[in-house]
Amino acid sequence: MKKKKGTKPEKPLSKSVAALAKSPDDYVDESYANRFNSFVHDVRETVISKGFHESPEYETVPHFCMMVITELAEIVEYDRTDSFKEPCDKKFGKVPIGISKIEEEVADAMMRLMSFAEKHGLNLGRAIQLKHLFNTMRPRKHGKKY
Repeated sequence: MKKKKGTKPEKPLSKSVAALAKSPDDYVDESYANRFNSFVHDVRETVISKGFHESPEYETVPHFCMMVITELAEIVEYDRTDSFKEPCDKKFGKVPIGISKIEEEVADAMMRLMSFAEKHGLNLGRAIQLKHLFNTMRPRKHGKKY
């Protein structure tokens, strides 16, 4: 990077942050966001079609959060019992679905979050891309201990 006379050299990172702040949507792959959001919509529709969320009390923010926490708690339990990588017991008829217990629980937690996002009209495909990009530009641990 060439230094202009009488100025401090500009850090590449600060230029990227400035460009991102000026026009964040220039950094979003709309095709990816749309495909991801379509999948999010499908996940929510499946949840509803299977009878979940029929009552308003099951649609509250605390309920959604607690349901995600229960999935995460199952991950901890699998870790405690050393069954983290054991095959999931779910099957398509007689054929195992081919994922581990941990993959099942992570997927469950993610699908609950997707359902929440769809219910609240969140553009998760866009948000994930922009938050990931922002995170790539942050300093290591960004001032935190862990």
